[in-house]
Parts: sequence; C-alpha cells; structure tokens
Amino acid sequence: MRKSTAGELFQESQLMNVVLHQSTDGHFAILHFHQGMEFLYVHEGTGIATIDRKPHPIEPGTLLYFQPFQLHKVEMSGSPESRYVRSVFFVNPVIAESLLQPFPELYAFLQRLLRGRLSDQAFRVGKDGEIGRLIAQFREDVIRLPKSHVQEESMLFFLQLLSRLRKSSGQAESSVETPRSPHHVEKMLEWLELHFQEPFSLQRLSDFVYLSPYHASRLFKKHTGLSITDYLNVRRVKEASKLIATTQTPVKVIAGLVGFQSDAYFCKQFKHITGVSPSHYRRRLT
Repeated sequence: MRKSTAGELFQESQLMNVVLHQSTDGHFAILHFHQGMEFLYVHEGTGIATIDRKPHPIEPGTLLYFQPFQLHKVEMSGSPESRYVRSVFFVNPVIAESLLQPFPELYAFLQRLLRGRLSDQAFRVGKDGEIGRLIAQFREDVIRLPKSHVQEESMLFFLQLLSRLRKSSGQAESSVETPRSPHHVEKMLEWLELHFQEPFSLQRLSDFVYLSPYHASRLFKKHTGLSITDYLNVRRVKEASKLIATTQTPVKVIAGLVGFQSDAYFCKQFKHITGVSPSHYRRRLT
C-alpha cells in the first residue's frame, strides 16, 4: 500500500487503482472526470452527486458509478468535525473487457456500464448489505496485501462486485444498449485530453470531429452540461491540483504547465472549482 496526500492510501494494479480516502475538514466539493470507470463507495458522510445534471443523494452505504469521461460533481456537506470516508476504484476498461471475455452475461453488463445510458448510477447497497460488506472487507484486506498479490485479489474483487451489482441493479435483463452520448462528444473529450495543456483552438477541435465550430460547441454543451471553456478549466485545475499535491513546483509555474495563460485567471478558476485557493490547497496537504 502506498501513501500519497494526507488521508489517502493507494494500491495499484493493471486492472484497478484503489484509493482509500478520509477527509475531516468539513465541506468537500469537486467537479471532475476520469478516463476509466470509477466506482465510489461512501462509508461515512452525506451529500449530493451530480451526474449529467441529475442530483443523486449520498449517504453511508451509497455506491456511485461514473462512466469513462463522464463529468460529475461530488459535494459533501458537514461540519469540520464530520468525516467523509470513501473507497474509490478506478478500473481500466481494456483490462476489464479482457478479464470478462469468458463470462458472457457479465461481459454484456460491463458493456452497458461502459457505453449505455444508465437509468441510475447511485446504488443504495447499504453498509450491511452484500455489496457493502464485500467492499468493506476488500478495503480492510487491501491495506495489508503485498504487491505481488494485488493484481489477483483486485480481479477477484472486481468479478464479485460486478456480479452482485448486476443482480441487484436489475439492468441485466435488458439486451438493448442505448448509447449515452454521440460519438462526436467522446471524440472531442479524447482530443481535449491530449491537448488541454496547449492553447485552445476551437477550429482545431471542430476540424478533428468534422463539425462546424458552432455545432461542436452546442453538441458538447448539450451532452456534458458544460461549455468547452468550462470543461477545459476543470481539466486543467484537476491536473494542477495533482501537481500541487505531489511536487514543490511554484503555483505560477504550474498554471502555465497545465495550460492557463494568466496566473490570476488560474487562481480564480482553481478557487471556483475546488473551493480553496492553490496556496491554501497546498497548505492543507502538509
């Protein structure tokens, strides 16, 4: 197990990165996305998760699922004495698909999770339910696992989690896959992921997906809920927060590294998105 920033423990494997996190500083809010699948289980804390502009109440025993490149906001409420304790599992879709090839029904369910338009992405599994107990036990075990055992145990855990989630969600019966968003939007997200640190050109992006700049902007806003500019700010701030937490690079330098052209604008966006200034964010981690 590897310790990172305050309150975080990481365990890594080819299939899955596991983050065990505990916050004790009251209010918590973050708008972000990931390239892979994300499962977030809440052990302690209450709040709201916003996915595709739809709010989902969070309470202990809630399991949230976020699709690749799906923007979502997690906002936890509470006093400085309250705790937000969660287990987060970031899954590599390519490895997951390979793992599930021998299991047709689980593989079909995985495809729905990856690419389907899901009716709900917040599962009330409960702390004492089958899935809640499975996650709690894995959280306890993974802290003690030697590195040589992580890959195997992660695969076994993921198979059990997916199997039980499939049975409890009721989505296994549907054989119709409804795409969650147009192919153009996913291609735009992929392009932005490659080029977010560069000066942005709407013309270059729209040329990449063979759309007019006007159509590309409207399509992106319709299906992500954010303008391209707002999305870029979120992505750049996410990268900046990682650099602030893991390096001693000056904040002004980080602003340029992640694509901001103005230090003042970077600081304004960082506080707007994370709730604190870059300097406060760094102090909080020490």
